[in-house]
Amino acid sequence: MKKTIISFLSPALLVFLATLNFQFTTCFAQGTAFSYQGQLRNNGQAAGGIYDLRFTIYDSQASGNLLGGPITNSAVPVTNGLFTTTVDFGNVFAGGSNWLEIAVSTNQANAFTTLAPRQQLNPVPYAITAANVSGTVPLSALPSAVVTNGASGVNVSGTFSGNGSGITNVPGALAQVLTSSSSVLAQPNTAYYLTNSSSVSVSLPTNANVGDIVQVDGAGAGGWQVLGPQPWTESTSTIDPTDQTWRSVASSANGSNLVAVADPDDFGGNESGIWMSGDSGVTWTESTSIGTTNQQWSSVASSASGSNLVAVASEGGIWTSTDGGVTWTESTSTPLQWSSVASSASGSNLVAVANEGGIWTSTDDGVAWKESTSIGTTAPRWSSVASSVSGSNLAAVANGGGIWTSTDGGVAWTESTSSGTTAPRWRSVASSANGSNLVAAVIEGGIWTSTNSGVNWTESTSIGTTNKVWESVASSANGSNLVAVASEGGIWTSTNSGVNWTESTSSGTLSQGWHSVASSASGSNLVAVANGIWTSSEAFTGTLPEDFNGLAGSSQAFQYLGSGIWQPLTPSPGDNGQGLTNLDASGLTSGTVPLAQLPAAVV
Repeated sequence: MKKTIISFLSPALLVFLATLNFQFTTCFAQGTAFSYQGQLRNNGQAAGGIYDLRFTIYDSQASGNLLGGPITNSAVPVTNGLFTTTVDFGNVFAGGSNWLEIAVSTNQANAFTTLAPRQQLNPVPYAITAANVSGTVPLSALPSAVVTNGASGVNVSGTFSGNGSGITNVPGALAQVLTSSSSVLAQPNTAYYLTNSSSVSVSLPTNANVGDIVQVDGAGAGGWQVLGPQPWTESTSTIDPTDQTWRSVASSANGSNLVAVADPDDFGGNESGIWMSGDSGVTWTESTSIGTTNQQWSSVASSASGSNLVAVASEGGIWTSTDGGVTWTESTSTPLQWSSVASSASGSNLVAVANEGGIWTSTDDGVAWKESTSIGTTAPRWSSVASSVSGSNLAAVANGGGIWTSTDGGVAWTESTSSGTTAPRWRSVASSANGSNLVAAVIEGGIWTSTNSGVNWTESTSIGTTNKVWESVASSANGSNLVAVASEGGIWTSTNSGVNWTESTSSGTLSQGWHSVASSASGSNLVAVANGIWTSSEAFTGTLPEDFNGLAGSSQAFQYLGSGIWQPLTPSPGDNGQGLTNLDASGLTSGTVPLAQLPAAVV
């Protein structure tokens, strides 16, 4: 403890003698205040009474820069010349020189006399040690409460807040997906934040392992519904399944609005028409618009909303509807042997192909059509065409004529030179939303896929996919969920972009003469046609009570138990630390420890 004798003159010309000393408090995790003790004398005699003390701190003994204060401690009692008071300048001690200047006034006189000289504030022994730390602090020198990498049995207590954003590689944590889509095909161990203002359909994954979790958070205003895989069901609508030969079917993005076209049967005894469903295939209504019957319909396509439709007839024309199929208008384009038609998401950009009749496109909802003059597009026997949601990326296949793609809405076309794509009798092609993932099928051949917009193609080696009379393929928006149908060969689906395929074992799907299949954007709602119309919707069949519906703002997690059964978890576990609240950081003190002075293992 340092002692200093100081003489000064008060405003009352009294001479005081002061013996001054100070010390910092010695508790751990201390603040910035310290105790100051001193001895005040008047003409050699111990002073007594009440005094005001003013403290100021500088970085040098004389003049210098002001570091803190002035701070006035009023009414400090002095007894037998001794006093003790607490001084707090805040966090001003940065390791440099610190000089304390003191001024004294009799109580409430506000006439301060500055004592001289200033007193240097020297560090206490523990502070000396901290100021001289260099290099790396060994782990053995750290308190046991410090959390380090690789530590086991860590038990952190207290109250926490925050959502855990940015935490990765945590076992059991869920990947976060923010989506405004109206239908979602969920993936295992993923949390979905649904922002759509309308109700969102969430289809639970078919590729989950036991213990996998899917969480749904209804951030939007429309709520949500969890769906699970269902078998295929034939429509029992007023349509007589044996009285129609369905040629083609198309679906809106959410799978609710469907359209199908029928062709007269081989015996000529049945008329053909265009039929629509607004409830995912439960009920169907035939269009009564003039000209839609007695056509040899070959293909139909739908916009994402299901409002804009287009249909083509072999040896007929191109017909469009902008009101969901209520009224239809025939294009004045030259009648050709149309075999296939496709639509962009908006329904404005259309593409149609004809058997030995070229590729035609329209950018005005089918009012005007233009034939492609790109080399090689007029001769092949075109059998199918597909479009991206924008209508810019197109793909077309020909019977014995190869696979052709366009990236400019059908102005220029390029034939694939990938091995094995030029000779087969291509029957059908489908595209993902962005046009990157394509799938095509060969009559009495196999199923081929491309992940780079048709530059390279790979034939599936999955058991059962070769040497079938494939008729039609369809794709989800992301290209992961695919479906294919074969004439009297069943319905096959893939959930990994065509690497593996599984045949449906649902009753009635094995012996049908399938002609066409369509998929919703999520891949969860499917529709296929033969002599009848069959649908597969993702209505939940696990242990959930009826259809599991969630209100806006609600959250629920589901865990896979195996054998196709999902179970809701109560309470829902959250993801990535979500749900941590009220983090109490009151024990944290100010100041910064340089990273270089901490061991590498400190988190």
